[in-house]
Amino acid sequence: MEEDLKVFMSKTISDLENNIHYKEDLKYIKIKLVDILNKYNKKISKLNEEINNLRKEVNHNTKIDISCPYCNKKIWIENNVNVNEVTCPKCFNLIEIGWKY
Repeated sequence: MEEDLKVFMSKTISDLENNIHYKEDLKYIKIKLVDILNKYNKKISKLNEEINNLRKEVNHNTKIDISCPYCNKKIWIENNVNVNEVTCPKCFNLIEIGWKY
């Protein structure tokens, strides 16, 4: 996407240079375009930072609680789709986990 924006801006600048004959007008327009791009980049950076923070939060809050179907003991387990079963610490029965997303 960033590369698409660079190509678009390059074509736009070229088009402006070919169609605007007054150098002062062209200079002003280029300055404004750079301002717009800078604001756009700041917003995108902030959004990316927020997305990364949310990803970190989700990764840190990956424990879920289940109840043992045999003795009703509440158990906290890691939210890991690679684990399909867990042993209850109270009754020692094997509990199958069916992950659904």
